[in-house]
Amino acid sequence: MPYLRDEIPEPKTERLFKGHNRWVWTLALSPDGKTLAGGGNQMDPRIHLWEVSTGKVLGVLEGHTNSVTGLVFSKDGNRLYSTSRDRTLRTWDLATRIQVGEPIVRADDRLRALAMSTDGTLAAGGNDKTLYIIPPKGTPIIKLVGQPNWILSLAFSQDGNALAVGMWNGFVRVYIRMEGSWKVGMEWRLNGNVWSLAFTPDGNHLVSGTGAGSLYKVELS
Repeated sequence: MPYLRDEIPEPKTERLFKGHNRWVWTLALSPDGKTLAGGGNQMDPRIHLWEVSTGKVLGVLEGHTNSVTGLVFSKDGNRLYSTSRDRTLRTWDLATRIQVGEPIVRADDRLRALAMSTDGTLAAGGNDKTLYIIPPKGTPIIKLVGQPNWILSLAFSQDGNALAVGMWNGFVRVYIRMEGSWKVGMEWRLNGNVWSLAFTPDGNHLVSGTGAGSLYKVELS
């Protein structure tokens, strides 16, 4: 049963994860639930890795030069992917704690959002109004240019065949994977910047959170 606002119990802090000296902008939990990653803002654009059970710092990843805006672990937990306002999407080897090769993406403007599907496909986007889709096995990057506005949020459906894109001007666009390409299936406009997106487990609805203080649940048909 949901709580009314005045009935919310006082939260109990179980553990503090220390290390960042400025805002923490984004978090990700490893598939086995043992490692937590956190990305800082432009004053501290490092990525910290913590042991969940103890709060111990396991490592610090350095390389980004502006706010870290998105983090996702690979499905095997051996790598971490990160987007940043420095316009890059980077790969990190978690055994060595170093960056793997050159950035996967060098965008023309800030990257603001990152998501991964169940098959390992990555999606990234930001202020250059381009949606970058990176297949898992070295297939060339797909660039869907000319999005209606800045990309703020991304989410894949559980089966990986739908990708939702939320934008600064309230646009929501849902792409459908069809024979290796991505086609627009639906789109609509909400009131406020679309900062967050989530598919329901059955993939039949999409929930969006906006800067106007509203949550929208839309049926997908």
